[in-house]
Amino acid sequence: MNVSQDAIADLVRVHQAGLRSYLRWLGAASDVADDLVQDTFVAALTRPPVERDAAATAAWLRTVARHLLLRQLRTAGRRGRAVEFDEAAAAWERHLGGSDDGEAFRAALRACLTGLSPRQGEALRLRYGEGMSVAAVGGHMGIGAGGAETLLRRLRAVLRACIERRVAR
Repeated sequence: MNVSQDAIADLVRVHQAGLRSYLRWLGAASDVADDLVQDTFVAALTRPPVERDAAATAAWLRTVARHLLLRQLRTAGRRGRAVEFDEAAAAWERHLGGSDDGEAFRAALRACLTGLSPRQGEALRLRYGEGMSVAAVGGHMGIGAGGAETLLRRLRAVLRACIERRVAR
């Protein structure tokens, strides 16, 4: 199938931000999300989806991106997060449905972050803002790597629940 440059530009323009937000919602680091968005569009151009409306195309692109992320995690030996990704993907679909920009989730996240303790905020900043490894976060905070992993896992669960409550309103 020969796809015009304008059609490619439109596809990227319409879906890029939402796809990146979706991957970040699933827990992909910023640089990983950027790479996966690019890989998703390459897959879309290699095996274009059937002609469909914007919402169906967005859902198809999210599915491709989620599979690429899961494949990357399997390759890296981090299989345990698959259930967490499935839950996050289901929450996205439940609350946003066909909407793909993710702004509702970002606004809810900003509001939820204000309710965290300084220690919780510091852990998130170090891990996701600074890109420190879990072990380095633990060392910086004076706890072991296992304690840091538990803290971050609980924080993700708390934030996910808070975001879902706010988006459901």
